[in-house]
Amino acid sequence: AGELLKKGQLVYLEGKLQTRNWEDKEGVKRYTTEVLCDTFTMLGRKMDNNGERPKSPPLEDDEDDLPF
Repeated sequence: AGELLKKGQLVYLEGKLQTRNWEDKEGVKRYTTEVLCDTFTMLGRKMDNNGERPKSPPLEDDEDDLPF
């Protein structure tokens, strides 16, 4: 998945959480929690070739049509 995803992209994933512990070089006990992903789905709009979202067209100002 790492080669498919870019920072900031929305994804939905299903899987399990796994927590591990170890001792670092100074003997301090450390913990890490990882997601063991079974499936994931990319959400949101597709990215362009540069890894950026295409620009959205500007919103039109329709305040004159409001009934109040």
